[in-house]
Amino acid sequence: MKTQSVLNITCSKAINKESLPVDCNLLEELFSNKYEQQQKALRNETDPDKQNTLKMAMPALWPSCLFYGGSTSKHIVNHTGLIVVDIDAKDNQHIANFHNLKNEVCKIPNVAYCGLSVRGKGYFLIIPITYPDKHKQHYQFIVEHFKKRGLNVDPVCKNINRLRFCSYDSEAYYNHAAKPLQAYYKPPITSTTQQYRKGNNSLQLAGNVFSKAMEW
Repeated sequence: MKTQSVLNITCSKAINKESLPVDCNLLEELFSNKYEQQQKALRNETDPDKQNTLKMAMPALWPSCLFYGGSTSKHIVNHTGLIVVDIDAKDNQHIANFHNLKNEVCKIPNVAYCGLSVRGKGYFLIIPITYPDKHKQHYQFIVEHFKKRGLNVDPVCKNINRLRFCSYDSEAYYNHAAKPLQAYYKPPITSTTQQYRKGNNSLQLAGNVFSKAMEW
């Protein structure tokens, strides 16, 4: 196992969704196949309700944060500098070769990991980010970036304390030297903030100057 890796960080883990989180090493968890039999039983279950019960019993990871005393946003003590992105097959039925997604995302220098989700019906990506305090803005940028390229990312997974159930992929993609994503979503500038008038060799902001200054 490589120790020099953007994935070699401490995050939180729990034996199931309802348990108190403890510290763990993310890279070790991604490499571990100790829950493979539970995962196999879940994937082989055809009854949706029973499959969901098996899923809820799986160990859970929070790759983006460390907790103390609980797993809600108020219990977060540290951001790991990583963001997790879910891409589900059910949201991308228009893509005939969805199973080849891993081969495509590995071309993106910011992707540190790509592997199958616990059900085996989608992928999750782990991406290092430059500005942890802009976690949701980074996520929104990723959503928009892929959307423009015809790929739908699950938009509800933007919370820092979004858990993911442990899953093992023997053919997962790793990029231990992935580049932190610098870009993040910025709301488009409205036309009123761009309306300038030129006069007497000076530029004046059209509209209510005070309100626009407060917005900026």
